[in-house]
Amino acid sequence: MRIKFVQPLHDTVAHADGMVSLRCEVCKPKADVQWLKNGAEVVGSRRFSIRADGVERSLTIHRLTQEDAGQYACESRDDRTVAMLRVEMPRVVEFLTELHNTTVLEGEDATYKCVVSPEDVHLVWLMDNEAITLGDRFHVSRNGLCHTLVIKKCQLIDCSKITAEAEGKMSKASLKVQEAQVMFTRKMEAVTTEEFGEATLETEISLETGEVQWMRQGVVIQSGPRHTLAQNGCKRSLTIQNLSLSDRGTYRCETLHDRTQVKLNVEPRKISIRKSLTDQETFERETASFEVELSHADVEGIWQKDGIRVKPNNQFRVSINGLVHSLTLTNLTLEDTGTIIFSSEGVRSTARLTVKETPVAILKPLADVCVEEEFPVTLECEFSRQNVEVRWLKNETNLKPGKNLRIYSMGRKRFCQILQCSIADSGSYTCETGEISTFCSLEVYEHKLEIVQNLEDLYIQEDQNAVFMCEVSLEDVAGEWYKDGHKIRPSSTIKIRNEGTKHFLLMCNIKAEDAGEIRFVARDVESTAYLEVEELPVSIVKPLRDRTALEKHRVILECIVSSPHCSATWYKGKQELDSSDRMETITEGCSHKLVIHQVAVEDEGTYSIEVGEHTSKAKLLVEAQSLLIVKELEDVEVTEPEPASFQCEVSVAINKPPVWTLNGVTLHTGPDVRLEDHGTIHKLTLRNTSVDMSGTIKFTLGKAKSSATFTVIGK
Repeated sequence: MRIKFVQPLHDTVAHADGMVSLRCEVCKPKADVQWLKNGAEVVGSRRFSIRADGVERSLTIHRLTQEDAGQYACESRDDRTVAMLRVEMPRVVEFLTELHNTTVLEGEDATYKCVVSPEDVHLVWLMDNEAITLGDRFHVSRNGLCHTLVIKKCQLIDCSKITAEAEGKMSKASLKVQEAQVMFTRKMEAVTTEEFGEATLETEISLETGEVQWMRQGVVIQSGPRHTLAQNGCKRSLTIQNLSLSDRGTYRCETLHDRTQVKLNVEPRKISIRKSLTDQETFERETASFEVELSHADVEGIWQKDGIRVKPNNQFRVSINGLVHSLTLTNLTLEDTGTIIFSSEGVRSTARLTVKETPVAILKPLADVCVEEEFPVTLECEFSRQNVEVRWLKNETNLKPGKNLRIYSMGRKRFCQILQCSIADSGSYTCETGEISTFCSLEVYEHKLEIVQNLEDLYIQEDQNAVFMCEVSLEDVAGEWYKDGHKIRPSSTIKIRNEGTKHFLLMCNIKAEDAGEIRFVARDVESTAYLEVEELPVSIVKPLRDRTALEKHRVILECIVSSPHCSATWYKGKQELDSSDRMETITEGCSHKLVIHQVAVEDEGTYSIEVGEHTSKAKLLVEAQSLLIVKELEDVEVTEPEPASFQCEVSVAINKPPVWTLNGVTLHTGPDVRLEDHGTIHKLTLRNTSVDMSGTIKFTLGKAKSSATFTVIGK
């Protein structure tokens, strides 16, 4: 049997002083291969490890140098695979300018700056070893190599150690906040107001968090029903409600370092009229309302009519709503004409009420009429009095009696009669007296239109022609065609015509999407039919193909069919597949795709797509990623109780925590044990070390293992 490579080598990039593995797979486990670099054979040594594991063949190079770069090949007696190895220098991160200790006053801003190389370094700010959460008070910016942290309006609790951490490198500085004195920055001004009202005393201090207390005659003022203490930023205020003359005096506001005072004057209230009464003119049996608005609430008032005090009853209603006093008179008569007066605490307002005779009213208005052409029609209305002169108008034009038009009256009723209606008589008709009017709409409609022959349902195959015909009772009638509620317009494949009373719709080269409801409309009649289209059989144009994917990568299986109007079902084995976050099905015209994101080993298997009576299958192979130790643990020696740190780097970041042991005992996060996971880098920190902790530290993650010696020296 010929020995072939089923998985070739891949071009690889690695860092100097690191490790790299080149892998490929042959078609059977027992097969001899030879490794070459730039055409020369590679012999196994301490730096070059050559392994065979089943069908996998691998070459691992330790402590890489620039000379290791080049072309590597793996050869069997029948086949050969080649890949390029490129070796790059490791990344160097350093602080060009360190942080500096900073001392600020309470309420001031603190700024920290450092310069770090290279420019694309990932830098994290910490306060007392805790990551800083950016927000209203903490702002971070960068300009090239320069990184800046600004802490707004520092408080005493902000005293801490500030750390800038850049990919393992750190720079530290202290922040000290000194307490600031609370002083008054704006003195209070004297306040004058009226009794029963409210007054607000306001001042400003130098610090937003500063505390003050309000006092009057040596007594501290507390918040209560009449006193409200408030603060907004640096502003402090005292509001007093429902003032009395006894609230007059001097008020003082104090801090621990400063004080200010203000004088409050309370004057007796003075009632005034803001909105006076207005004259009213109305008709018999109507209602009249008078309103007056005062400057203050809770004030008693007196209403008078023609000098006599008004007493509330069924006709006279008195009400008060805040500042507004109201008098309402109902069911008025001509004798209610007179003078209305309102008075209260030295103020007075007067108005005139005039009641007039009720004007002419319309008892029966004109009504809209709809009549067929050539028939007579009579428009009729009724007024409240007989001796009323009116005039008739059509579309605002005066009407005069004629051979076809009669205008007459009977008592309080008025008539307009058209003896033989025509379409031109349609319009708006009005009967008016000069003061009032009534109007209506007259609609004269044509002779009734009927469907003589309805549309008939059609069932045809794709690419054939469809003809619909509808016949109505009258000639020269305009009609419209609709499909599923949308108007049909003539095109290269759609023809519309009519012959006398018959109307035709021709649809050429019918497609599946042309199926639906066909409707013909003429005036107020319509006819409906349904067009059903038999689709041509569907077939698979391009079947699925076998695919091989690398674990955690994306793979796409695609099948192309003959028609875009068919549904497809995807299966893995015999299990039907549904779209999810990791697996989605996509249909684009005739193309059907199955996309699998972050492919896992368990996704391997046979996939199929079912379209109508046709099925296409393909196999998916998934190559798993191997986990290796990139950087081994290093021996550590400390003096008790100093902390000790161990760090190990693996080749692939996986969602599984490693196992750390000390002398065979598993370690867990606690006060003296800290476990950290940074992608492929895993770190262990031991605090409060002692001599009896000396021994062996082991790191295990899957099949990857590493160990180191831990030595603690007594003081």
